[in-house]
Amino acid sequence: MRISRIGMLLVVAGLTLVGPTSSALADHPPGPPWTPYRSQPFDAPPGTRCSFGVRGDILRDEELSRTLTTYPDGGIHLQEVIGPLVFRFTNTSTGRSVVRNLSGTGLFDRGTDGSFTLFLVGGHMGAGLASTDPGGPALLYFTGTGHTLVQAADGSRTVIYGKGPVENVCNALAG
Repeated sequence: MRISRIGMLLVVAGLTLVGPTSSALADHPPGPPWTPYRSQPFDAPPGTRCSFGVRGDILRDEELSRTLTTYPDGGIHLQEVIGPLVFRFTNTSTGRSVVRNLSGTGLFDRGTDGSFTLFLVGGHMGAGLASTDPGGPALLYFTGTGHTLVQAADGSRTVIYGKGPVENVCNALAG
């Protein structure tokens, strides 16, 4: 099932990347209407993302999203998210902080059970892993293409690595 969902994301990603030549239209590819999409700041207690507490503050959020497909009940099935997003991550114990540009293009394949797959078409994205997730706890910063975050209905997360570097921001915040 995972392979077919990711395969579908790749097909849709390829279709959405075929865009017009006008620079104004290239910023907002044609298709369904775009609407604001807002990420949320967060506070993660010690041990949930890093061994210390982490706060994520939004410095810039101009993301847009559009629904590409829906379920029969009208719920969002496939959603594209694009645009600028910049976060400041802070170690709440020491005050040390780093800024990361999370701007990019991503596709969400949303399940009816609360699960989702987030596929990085290109650019940057971030993802937190709990201590019970493979490779967790971690606060990951991805650059490139093809990186995928799969969240099951129970909230557990798995990362499938694509092309490009991956940084655990916890290491930068630890000093």
